[in-house]
Amino acid sequence: MKGPESRSPGDFAYHYNREEREARLPDYMREERKKGFWGRNRHLMIIFIDILVISLVFMFLLPYIRQGKHVLGGYSFSMKVVNFDGMILTSLKAEANPEDDVAASASDVTVTFRVLPEGRQMRVYDYLQPDRENLIRGRMPLREGDELVRAEISFNNETLIMEETIPPE
Repeated sequence: MKGPESRSPGDFAYHYNREEREARLPDYMREERKKGFWGRNRHLMIIFIDILVISLVFMFLLPYIRQGKHVLGGYSFSMKVVNFDGMILTSLKAEANPEDDVAASASDVTVTFRVLPEGRQMRVYDYLQPDRENLIRGRMPLREGDELVRAEISFNNETLIMEETIPPE
């Protein structure tokens, strides 16, 4: 439907037909808007992809940056070694593991910390309680050539061996 044209002193023709006006528009202006959620929200899609990539990278790196956990007799053990002021400080954390089939019970534990390759050792006796976090700590002087700390955990006639490298100070 074509509406009436009005003439002005400059002889400009004003068309009221939308189809005619849109036919003269450039191609990029005639394209229809993209439909769909992601087409209208391009920035949101980029943010979503960024979060997805970061999550995937973190998921693949987590096993390498996480402290090693070992399970024995219903307890989950993790060890951390620190080099501080010429001393090797070793901390062994034992927690009751609810995911394990074996129920954790209170029992005596013997932990032998060995510094390798020399073989110096320190033995610690403790009592593990299932209702709280148990910390067993060892402290030995650092000597030239010390590289590794090995913890041998013995309780309930079972033994678990954990190793951790000595980090530089």
